[in-house]
Amino acid sequence: AADRVGQLFWEALGASFSYEIPGDFHATDSGVALDVTISALDMGAVTVNLRERARVLMENRIQEAENTDQIYDENNEYREDFVMDALYDAALEALEQDAKTITWDLTLNLIYENGQWWIMPDQALLKALTGGILN
Repeated sequence: AADRVGQLFWEALGASFSYEIPGDFHATDSGVALDVTISALDMGAVTVNLRERARVLMENRIQEAENTDQIYDENNEYREDFVMDALYDAALEALEQDAKTITWDLTLNLIYENGQWWIMPDQALLKALTGGILN
């Protein structure tokens, strides 16, 4: 994650992961497969209203501000730290109020190459590993 908002979401996503393996490995034409159920934070649910949450927080902070130097820079633009603080607080609020778990049932396809087993990533796995944010 490039900033503290991204780091917050990354940590929440990582902490939310769980999985179950309901069966055993089974043979496929290309190697071996394993059915898994992965549950994780639904990133779409916590990010869908993030912009609006941040906007409302910024408006409230502007109305409550005693000193506009904390809000605007020398060009009368929003200060980056002001915007990022509001975005971070909006992200915290979203994680507290909108967080839910989503579950995917998928099959991991494995191949044996160079002396070890490798999972062949597919779109379903990538979607699960990103909390559904990749479509």
